[in-house]
Amino acid sequence: MTIDVDTLPYATIVLHALKYPAKAVYGLLLGEAKGSKVKVSNVVPLAHEASPLSPSLEIALTLVSSRPNGESIVGVYYAPQNLKETGASPTAIRLAQKISAINGCPATIVELQNVKLEGGCQNECLIGRQSNEGAWKEVSISASQDTLTTVSLAAQRRLHRDVVDFENHLDAPESDFYNAALASSILESY
Repeated sequence: MTIDVDTLPYATIVLHALKYPAKAVYGLLLGEAKGSKVKVSNVVPLAHEASPLSPSLEIALTLVSSRPNGESIVGVYYAPQNLKETGASPTAIRLAQKISAINGCPATIVELQNVKLEGGCQNECLIGRQSNEGAWKEVSISASQDTLTTVSLAAQRRLHRDVVDFENHLDAPESDFYNAALASSILESY
C-alpha cells in the first residue's frame, strides 16, 4: 500500500493543525484510489471543535461528494489534540468507516504527528493508516523537499490564519471551506 499526498493537501493539513494547536482537527482526503495506491490531490478541512460525526458531517459529505471535479473522498485526515498523542484516533476510525460504507471501498487515514511540527515544519509529519482485516496498519508517506519547503514557507507566512473548515463555514456561510484562496497563497510559496 502506498499513499502519495500532493504538496497542496500536505500543506493544508499542517496549516489546519497550526490554526487550532490545542484542538483535534479533522478533514476529508480527496483524490483517487487504484488498487493498493492512494493519491491525495486535495483536502477539505471539516472540524476543529465539534465531533466530525455530527449531523453536519452528513451535509459536508454530501456537498463534497457532489462536486463535479472528478475527485473522490478517499479517506480522512486528523491531528490529535495532544502534542505527543499517536495512534489511530477512534473518531478518525469511525469517520473512515463511514466513508468506506458510502464509497464501498476501504478508506485511508492520514495522521499528522504534532510533535514533528517543531522546528519550522521542515520535517515529514504525516503517516498513513490503511485497514487490513480489521486492524489499522501504518503506511509511510514520504514528502519531497519541495513539499516540505512549501509547507515551511506557508507556516512562516502564517497562512494557517486563512484556513476555513466546514465548522467555520457553518458559523459564517460566506466562508469558502474548499479554501480556494488559501490554495492560491500556498502555491505562491511553491
